[in-house]
Amino acid sequence: MDRAIWFAAYNYIKTGLAKSAGVDVENTTTAINLMSSISSSLLCMSIVNPLWVIRTRMMTQSNFPETKTSYYYTSVPHAVKTIIKDEGWTALYKGFFPSLLGISHVAVQFPLYEKFKVILKRQEQSKDPPRKDLTAYHIFLASSASKIIASTITYPHEVLRTRLQTQPNITHIPVQPNPYPPHTLAAKIHDLQNPPQPVQKPKYRGLIHAVKVIAREEGMTAFYKGLSTNLLRTVPASAFSLWTYEVLVQ
Repeated sequence: MDRAIWFAAYNYIKTGLAKSAGVDVENTTTAINLMSSISSSLLCMSIVNPLWVIRTRMMTQSNFPETKTSYYYTSVPHAVKTIIKDEGWTALYKGFFPSLLGISHVAVQFPLYEKFKVILKRQEQSKDPPRKDLTAYHIFLASSASKIIASTITYPHEVLRTRLQTQPNITHIPVQPNPYPPHTLAAKIHDLQNPPQPVQKPKYRGLIHAVKVIAREEGMTAFYKGLSTNLLRTVPASAFSLWTYEVLVQ
């Protein structure tokens, strides 16, 4: 869903900026590509960030004693209700500011992608006979190269966003109400079986604090944990998405 929103916004904004500047939408400047990618990313993140938080929580939750997390949700509606009740609605936007660093990803990838397309198109037009349109191979080449470069440069923000989204933000843990009359044996047994739970304070107090703690405790390589796996997953997906986008635009 986020890709559909992003590409729709990107194409709309890019087309509008190209018309305003009086340039061909197929030969836009780096500034137009940069502004289009940043604007569409801001819009997309504002819409889908709550879904990212819920997805990340549900993927990392555990109900086993050895690895039990402080949160456990049975469904998406239950997750939304519980998070808002226990942590406030702002918890649905945890990781939003680190996600803003993700704008740097598209700010690198898409201007590069558009630039690579221009270079490849010039190469094809210089051939005899010249070829006007790029093939799926060219789209895959341009998207893969731009994705690898952008991911390598900006991957640390993914680590920071995930760390901040998965940590609980509970300032109080509701105590189960005692249904028995006070000072009775049943009430005392209930209180013993349901003691107040200690509040779990967030490990990271913010983006800058998270950077300092991770660098101090785990080293700088921690910011690139999972990069190779991420590239294996995202590069083909990016190539397919951009090929689909180009087909639909044409």
